[in-house]
Amino acid sequence: MGSWATPPGSGAGEYDEVKQARKFVDLFSGCGGLSLGLSLAGMRGLFAIERDEMAFETFSTNFIGDDSPEAYRFMWPSWLDQRAWGIDEVLGEHKEQLEQLSGEVEVLAGGPPCQGFSFAGRRIEDDPRNLLFNKYVEAVEALHPNVLVLENVPGMQVAHKSGAVVDLQSGRSPRKQSFYEKLAASLDTAGYVVKAELVDASRFGVPQKRSRLIAIGIRKDLSPFLAGGIDRVFALLEEARCQQLREFGIGEVISAADAISDLEIGDRPMVSCTDAQSPRGFFEATPRSAMTTYQELMRQGASGTPNSMRLARHRDEVRQRFARILLECRKGVRMNDEARLGYDRPGQGPQERWRGNGRALPEADWPCN
Repeated sequence: MGSWATPPGSGAGEYDEVKQARKFVDLFSGCGGLSLGLSLAGMRGLFAIERDEMAFETFSTNFIGDDSPEAYRFMWPSWLDQRAWGIDEVLGEHKEQLEQLSGEVEVLAGGPPCQGFSFAGRRIEDDPRNLLFNKYVEAVEALHPNVLVLENVPGMQVAHKSGAVVDLQSGRSPRKQSFYEKLAASLDTAGYVVKAELVDASRFGVPQKRSRLIAIGIRKDLSPFLAGGIDRVFALLEEARCQQLREFGIGEVISAADAISDLEIGDRPMVSCTDAQSPRGFFEATPRSAMTTYQELMRQGASGTPNSMRLARHRDEVRQRFARILLECRKGVRMNDEARLGYDRPGQGPQERWRGNGRALPEADWPCN
């Protein structure tokens, strides 16, 4: 087996306890959101792979460094440098060491980059990042974990538009598979039962409508022992959601105002920005105490005042444009491209342009709705 670095500050007895904990590995870890959740659930991280240097720096501070919480500190193998890695690099240089961990990893977590799938982006089918799911499968085959937890955007379940390929016999274009379907098929071949559901973070007390595709995979030789199958996993997630809302004392819906109304400037006096990395000449509003139950909850355990409170220095015309957008566009929906173009020209929002053409449209028909 690969050798492991003893967590800094741990005695031998503590480390023996650590080795008995259920272990996980986090691929495409970012700053460590999935790692934090699994650590809070009582598991112990072995290592994480993240290519972005800034994200890995944050991850390292929270899960590797001497100042990271002992309960969440990763064990980390001595053969893997504690630095930003691409998954292709790790597979290329350390495939043998990964295979030696087969059977030791309880959970393999990760969310391959989503830019090529996301409806918020351009959804380019040939985006090379889309094919990183192949590397994910290669890591699965090397580590052979018991359970897979994968997170991505809903667009991963939606096939990209078909090209001009036509079956000459039927005269029809062949049905294209989504990247999720391709991933599920590859994992099936690797020996896993996989199921995915869309989960909306706003139902868990997050002040943002943010749907995510959550896929759970279980090794086929283990799945018969899970009563209710993977469906039971999502049922337990729903039970945990309701329990969390009760424990936090918050409702089913948290608005943006519930979360950040304490940031509104109002009539608060301005002071020079105190952030060390802020250029001179920027301001921030004086701190305000929590105004809602949610804000009080988010401030638990925090000391002092928040940083990174620098206010943007918008020109008058930009502030006026924002004010008109708030006044004229329906709340809770995204502006379409035509509306954005209209507001790019001062005094030329969509409804003015329509009226200028001799047609006064009702509010419900404005292009920004």
